[in-house]
Amino acid sequence: MTKDPVCGMQVDENKAAATSSHQGKKYSFCGQDCKNKFDQQPQRYAESTQQGSSQQGSQQKDKQQQPQHEHSNR
Repeated sequence: MTKDPVCGMQVDENKAAATSSHQGKKYSFCGQDCKNKFDQQPQRYAESTQQGSSQQGSQQKDKQQQPQHEHSNR
C-alpha cells in the first residue's frame, strides 16, 4: 500500500486507478481526478509526500486512512 499524494488515501499500487511518474518516481492515485491535480503541479505534491514521510509518528496515527475529499462511486 502507498498513499495518494493528493488526497492522502491509501492505494494498492497494483490496483491503482491511475499512476504518474515524476523525477523517476512512480506515484499511485485513487482516481483520475487526483492524478490530474498531481500532473498540473507535480512539485507541490511530490514535495509534500517527501516531507510527510520524514514527519512520521503521532501525526501519521492521527491522519491514517482519512481522505481529504469525498470519493464518488463511478
